[in-house]
Amino acid sequence: MLWYEKLHDARLKQGLSQRELGDLAGMHFVQISRIERGEQIPTAFNLYKICNVLNLSIDWVLAGVGK
Repeated sequence: MLWYEKLHDARLKQGLSQRELGDLAGMHFVQISRIERGEQIPTAFNLYKICNVLNLSIDWVLAGVGK
């Protein structure tokens, strides 16, 4: 599973919309959408904010990236 698919799946499992996740992470929902589709790579800080809201480890999200 790709890193952005992990974010998408985690958001759905927690019952959050992209707008709700964006509000909680201090980001625009369009940006969340682009990140979840792999069209935009978030900054390290934005990835931290998303993972914090979703209670995910950045290490887990990025495991296998670059291999």
